[in-house]
Formats: sequence, structure tokens, C-alpha cells
Amino acid sequence: MSPLMYACKHGNTGVLRVLLDKGVDFKSCYVDGVSLIMHACENTNYKIVRMLKGADFKERDRDGRSIVMKVCGHINAKIACLLIENGADFHKCDRLGVSPLMFACEHGHKEIVKKLLIDAADFNKCDILGQTCVIKACMQGHEEIIRMLLEKGASYEEIDRMGQSPIMKACEHGHTEIVQKLLGKGADFHKCDRSGVSPLMIACVHGHKEIVKELLDKGADFNKCDRSGQTCIMKACIQGHEDIVSILLEKRADYEVIDRTCQSPIMKACEHGHTEIVKKLLDKGADFNKCDKSEQYPLMMACENGHPEIVWMLLDREANCNKSDYNGSTPLTKACRMEHTEIVKLLIDKEADINKSDFDDLSPVMIACELGFTEIVNILLDKGAEYVKNNIFEESPVMIACCNGNTNIMKMLLDRGADCNHCDSEHASLLVKACEKGHTIILKLLLERGADYNKVDKNYPSPLMKACEYGHTEIVNILLDKGADFNKVDFNDQSPLMTACEHGHTEIVNLLLTKEADFIKLNLQDQSALMKACVHGHTEIAIILLVRGIDCNKTDWNDQSPLLLACKHGHIQLVKVLIERGADCDKCDYLDQSPVFMACTSGHTEIVKVLLEQGSDFNRSDCTGKSPIRKACEHGHSKIVEMLLDNGADIDTCDVVGHTPLMMACIHSHKTIVKMLLDRGADYNIYDNDGKSPVQIAYLNYQYDIVTMINKHTLMEKQGQKST
Repeated sequence: MSPLMYACKHGNTGVLRVLLDKGVDFKSCYVDGVSLIMHACENTNYKIVRMLKGADFKERDRDGRSIVMKVCGHINAKIACLLIENGADFHKCDRLGVSPLMFACEHGHKEIVKKLLIDAADFNKCDILGQTCVIKACMQGHEEIIRMLLEKGASYEEIDRMGQSPIMKACEHGHTEIVQKLLGKGADFHKCDRSGVSPLMIACVHGHKEIVKELLDKGADFNKCDRSGQTCIMKACIQGHEDIVSILLEKRADYEVIDRTCQSPIMKACEHGHTEIVKKLLDKGADFNKCDKSEQYPLMMACENGHPEIVWMLLDREANCNKSDYNGSTPLTKACRMEHTEIVKLLIDKEADINKSDFDDLSPVMIACELGFTEIVNILLDKGAEYVKNNIFEESPVMIACCNGNTNIMKMLLDRGADCNHCDSEHASLLVKACEKGHTIILKLLLERGADYNKVDKNYPSPLMKACEYGHTEIVNILLDKGADFNKVDFNDQSPLMTACEHGHTEIVNLLLTKEADFIKLNLQDQSALMKACVHGHTEIAIILLVRGIDCNKTDWNDQSPLLLACKHGHIQLVKVLIERGADCDKCDYLDQSPVFMACTSGHTEIVKVLLEQGSDFNRSDCTGKSPIRKACEHGHSKIVEMLLDNGADIDTCDVVGHTPLMMACIHSHKTIVKMLLDRGADYNIYDNDGKSPVQIAYLNYQYDIVTMINKHTLMEKQGQKST
């Protein structure tokens, strides 16, 4: 910071005078893009501003605010007058369209407003939001400024972009005296904004009782609706303004009116828990059984939102407690779902149907079981709720509690005689669900109650199988100790061991093998436990099985070997392990696709390298004549192509339709591979079965860069032949 700027910022007029007398150029003195005069004005130092003769008063900051606007925001009429007298432009607006006069009106600087009005500042100008000086003053409650603006003839009916007038802004912010002044001037209090909201509605929303009275005394329409169909009384009910509701009821406002969703004032009050307002409306005779578009009614809303006093009040007036909404939910269902225990008790005392289900066949007790609300379940069961009733998926309350791990509720239901072997529509038992979710305590509880741990359906696995799938080791241990059949298979002939191998649960695999589980067994696709491990890359499990003596060359019904599967899925460590154990590197599947073929197709470079080192036949084609190099060219695996060429792969081998590796690279626009093949001597004059050469294929596939590349290579080759 320069001495000049420092003196200006700290108000040191003596130092500033010396520097100015020495001829220091203050016009070019800037800090962070702010000039000396701007700093002086921001710090409201009149003496320093006066000393800076010849300063540019038209200067703006980064927000487009001029010097005079800065002053208008800092209550210094003296500086404002000085700037205006020295030619500062007070009509200029910032980037938001706000003028100095608007700024002064908003911040309540009366003297500055007075000076700007004397100098003919435009008081009807709007900013980008459409707000005028009057609107800004009304929002902030600057009564004296409004008086000045109105005396100058400022418009009090001008609306902003939202269609809101000055009187609406005054109503919103509770400036009663300003509202009175505007009403005295004849402001239109019937006019609505773009949402159809009137000044009276705005006052009702914000709870400004005195303004509401003023507007009603002037004859404001209290039954008028906005675009959502809401009236003044409805808005007051939503916000809980009891006094305003009373005033409107005294004026005989319509308390049965409904909005676009068919909701009435009493519904709004019940939903938001405004007890006194509900009482007033009930005393007036409001219909408490009327429904909205969702078939919800006041009692249901009070139950869902947890307002017991209102519930009691409505039940005392004989409100229907068994009526259902469009989902089939009753007040009791709603209360159970939201865990409003006190309301549940009130409804049951009024003989609400404790067994009535919604359209998903979910009863109150099922809902409470699902969400783990033990106290509510207990209340319902004590009142005789059905605990053996099933939903549409044949799930009973005890199964729902089991799935969600609610142990106490399960114990409660089992103690009352719930079936511990119950199955759902997919024939999954409670024990299976507990094993799937890993609920160990529930599992023990079910086993104590005599649940069948070997139960299995043709379409669903056993409890042990589920525990193996999800890796719940402790549960597997418990079931094995109980004597669960560890060789029992599912509908696909898959055993628990296969499942554990597939999902990579090493500890469980060891447990099962310790129990002498059958690791030779195959499923319906002739897949072994080793194959499952190879597909998913579980190397440690594969080693365990190989040590046990499993056949590493046994194939499935597609003639796929463990090595081929490991190559296909890119598991390099597994490939190495299998090769060490004597896996056949050239064993092909039913399509004559070899391990190296699979690795080349999928782009597993390291695996290809390992197989080549083992002497795999890299020229062997599948049943359609496709060779490993042709597949690598097709899929753009340039490193593999290079590796195969270095090992002497047949560069011009054709498949059954006559396509060569070069043609495949041309079709799929693999330019690097095309260049590599041409440089290695690939024959570009070979034709496929349709009589097309590589250059023609490239042209027909819009690969014009490759066409140019081949033509250039041809030309260079011809030139080379001529020179020799």
C-alpha cells in the first residue's frame, strides 16, 4: 500500500496534504482495483474527499457501483451533496439495475434521498427485479422516505417482476403505518400478484393482525382464492395464526372452502397441529369427515403428523376412525407407521379396526413389526391383533420382524405361538431370511424354537446355502454345529461349498472342507467349485481346492476348463497357479477356443505373455477360422498383436468369410494396428469371400485415413521395388 493510500485509508489529512502538495498523482493510485477517491468515500471522510480535487467521480467498482452509490449506502449526506455538486452521475445504475436513489431508499438515508429528489433523480426507475424506490422503502419500513417519494409523485401501484405492489411488500413485512398511508393514497388492495395472492392473503400468511384488520375494514375480499385455491383463512390455518383465524371467522369467512387438492381449512390446521384453530373451526361446525383428493381427512392427517390433542378432539366428536385413503391406509395405519404411540392408544380405545390392512395387505401390526416399534406391537397384540395374517407376498408379521432384525418383536410373536417354520410366497423360511440378512441372534432364537435348518425348496436354497452366499461365517458355524447338511444342493445342483467359492468367502470354504464337504461335486452345468473360484478370481480358494486334489483340467458342459475361464476373465495370478499345477494350456472349449484365444479376445496382455512362454499354440483358430491375432486386431489390442507377431503368428490367416487380421483392423479403425501389420508385411492384396480387399473394406467403412495409409504404403513399396 502506498503512503498516499495509507494516509487516505486512516484519515491522516496532514500527510495527505503534504503528499498532494508534492504533486503525487492520486488518480493512478489503486489497491485491489479500488481508487483513492473510492476508499475515501467508503470511509465517509468528508475532508479527504474534498481534498481530492479533480478526482473521477464517474468511477465504478467491480459490481458496477459508482462512487455516489457507495456514499448512498454509508449515511453521509454531506459527501453525497459534494459529489453531486461536482458532477457525479446519480442516474447511473449498478449491474443489478439499482440506482443511488434506490440504494438510499433501501438503507433509509433520508437526507440523501431528499438531496437526490431535489436534483431530479428518477424515482420511478426499476432494477432488474422490477422493484422501484417505493417498493424498496416499503420492504424496509422507511415511512418518512415513502412520504417524500409520494409527495414527489412516485407511483404506488407499480409492480415488480413477481407482480407484487408496494402495499403487498408492506403487508408482507408488517409495516402497518405504511399500509395505512398507501391505503390513504388509494392503493389498490384488491390487486393480486402472479400467484393470485392478494395483500390480505400476504398479511394472513405472515401473521400481521393489525394490517389484516385495516384491509378488512377497507373491504378486502377475504374469500378470494389464489391460483392454488387457497383463501385467507386457509393460509392463516396453515401458519397457525389463531387471532387472524378468529377475525376472519367473525367476518364470516368460508371455513368449508377447499383448494385445488380438495383440502379444507380444518385439514390444514390438523396437518400442522394448530389445536386452538381446530377447536374454533369445530365449534363453528366445520366438516371433519370431508376428504381431499387422496381420500385423506382431518383425523388421518392429525394421526400421521402426530398431534394427539387434535386426534382426541376429533374422536370425541365421533370422527370416523376406520375410513381408508386411496392407498387403503387408515388413521391407525398412519399412526403405526410414524410411531405415534399415544395416538395408537387413543384410536384403539375408540375401537379402531386393528386388523384392517392397506392395499398391500399390510396390517398395523405388520407395519410396526417392519419398523421395529416394539411398544406399538405389544399394544396391538394385547388388544388381539392377528399375528398369523400374511401380506400379498405371504409374509407374516414374524417374518417381517425377522427380515428387519427386530429380535424383541420376534420373541414376542414366537411366545404367542407364531410359526417359526413359516415360508413366504417364494418358499423362503424364517431361518433362510435370518441367514441371508446375517441376524445371528434371531437365528439362535429360531433354532431354540425348533426351526428346520435343513428345509429347502426346489426354488430356494437352504439356510446354510444363504449364509455361505453372504459370507456370514458365525452363522455357518452355528448351522454346521447343529448338523446342517453341508452337501445339500439347490435347484441348480449347487452346493454350499460352490456358493462360498463363487463369492470368495475363504474362511467358510475352509470350514466346509474341514467338515469333509464334497469338493468334486458338479452342478447342472458341470461346473466345479474350482471353476466358480476361477470365474471370480478367488486365487486363495483355488489354491485350497488344488491342494485338496481337485482336477484342474475338468471341463464344464461347454468344455471350458478352469484355466480357460481364468484367462477369459483376466485373473493372472490364477492362471499362473493353474499352470504350475499342470493345467493344459491348449485345451479348447466346444467352439475350439483356446485359453490364449480368450486372453487375446479380452485384451489380457500379461496372460497372453504367460501362455506364450508356456508354448501355447497361438495360431490355432476356432471353429469359424478366427485366430488369436485376428481377435486381437478386431478388438484393438495392439500390444498383444505386437507380441504375437514377435512370436511368429500367421499375419495373413483368414477366417471362414475370408477376413484377415488386416481387414479386421481396417473395419474397426485401429490405425496403429494397421500400420504395424503393413510394416510387418501383411498382404494388402488379399480379397475376402465377397471380393473386397483391405483398402476397399476401409473405404466402405468410412475409414479414409486408413485408405490413405494403405495407398501410401503401396506407393512406397512400388517405389522401393523400382529403385532395386
